Amino acid sequence: MGTTKAVHDSISLRDNGKKYGAAVAKATVTLNHSASTDGRTADEKATKATGAIQVAAGKTASADSPDFTPSDLKMTTWQPGRYWFDLSVDEKDLSVTGTTQHETSDVATSPDCPV
Repeated sequence: MGTTKAVHDSISLRDNGKKYGAAVAKATVTLNHSASTDGRTADEKATKATGAIQVAAGKTASADSPDFTPSDLKMTTWQPGRYWFDLSVDEKDLSVTGTTQHETSDVATSPDCPV
């Protein structure tokens, strides 16, 4: 607490398919902050988009989210409370590679939250 050092999340995308890969054009990462350590509702949120992520069939790909700093949450330094990341991918930004069919049911997202 009290620092201005940037933080980010590690994102892991797993493709459960055996034949086709997946391409994510962008994902939306949200850093949430609740002033209460047991808070479940964010008092402040900041959202940024990732770049493209490719996942080969049956594999997992990892990428770091964009960096977030206290100023993204309208703070001068990191404040006490609870922080967490949310990850979302719009269906329009998700496609299957190696086929002309667009089935997205074989792709799962799993963000790890180090903050």
